[in-house]
Amino acid sequence: MTDLTESRERNEKATVACVLGSVAFAGIFVMAVGVIFDQGWLMEPASAAWLLIPFVAFWAGVVAIFVGAAAWVDARQGEAGNGLRRAQVGSILGGTAVGAILLTMVVLFVIFIVFVIASSSETEDRNAGGNLERVRD
Repeated sequence: MTDLTESRERNEKATVACVLGSVAFAGIFVMAVGVIFDQGWLMEPASAAWLLIPFVAFWAGVVAIFVGAAAWVDARQGEAGNGLRRAQVGSILGGTAVGAILLTMVVLFVIFIVFVIASSSETEDRNAGGNLERVRD
């Protein structure tokens, strides 16, 4: 009787991983659709949805990866009967969501650095032009 209860708990791990992975993937999908179609509710300055949705998606994805990995191991060892596919789907969806969020953060950071460098060189050019005019006088 105890083995059946433990088996159900392990199958629940796979279900939790699948649900969290789906939530994480849905979060990045909602953000992508919101940005592409310029949804007002997402882009309002007073709204924190643009920050809250990726935050929830990131952490749901991280938890889905770890819970899915634990359920995957249990299913491969034969301790959980039919949780292998759910564990795999949860881990893959969670990993995809986390990877997409991290990749987006890296791209935004690179764009920020390019803007800072471009702004810096424009400022130096303006200052250099003013110094040349002073030298000519």
